[in-house]
Amino acid sequence: MRPLPGSFPGSFVALTHRNFRLHFFATFFASATALLPIFAEDILHVGAHGYGWLYAAPACGALFASMAMLPLLERIERRGRVLLWAVAACGLAMVAFGVSRSFWLTFACLAATGLADTISTVIRNVIRQLETPDRLRGRMTAVNMVFFMGGPQLGELEAGLVAQWLGATVSVVSGGLGCLAATAWVAMATPALRHYER
Repeated sequence: MRPLPGSFPGSFVALTHRNFRLHFFATFFASATALLPIFAEDILHVGAHGYGWLYAAPACGALFASMAMLPLLERIERRGRVLLWAVAACGLAMVAFGVSRSFWLTFACLAATGLADTISTVIRNVIRQLETPDRLRGRMTAVNMVFFMGGPQLGELEAGLVAQWLGATVSVVSGGLGCLAATAWVAMATPALRHYER
């Protein structure tokens, strides 16, 4: 792995601080599971059977990504860029999901969110573990769990509130755009993450 620019402590702080922010904003803005019943019943008109398929779609994408990442992870050189693009892909998939009126397109978009989220989660954790000093790894893991558990739950709350105010479609689309904006901000503000290589 190539050394990062600057001193190790500074690089560690920059990478982990922005990495946690990226994780939080990605899960916060791209969480809309609570709105799936609305899409299944009122927008796509597929009922409970279709809702079950939509609910399972992210897991299908995550399973495919997990299988693919096993042989491919060690071949990924520019892990920082792959991480940022994966989070951006999740945001784009959320936007497409919000505007879709086709059941199978919606299913594909939700599967894409699961796939992209799994790729970004794997790479985020690899970067954190490699760049965190041994004496701080326990605390880093504890903070990571706070973001891992808190981001999606707060995101579901945000999605529900926006849906109540402006509708489910606006809630999902705005969440996807928020995810894209947060990714762009982290990418521009953190050259160490953007240029990170194994």
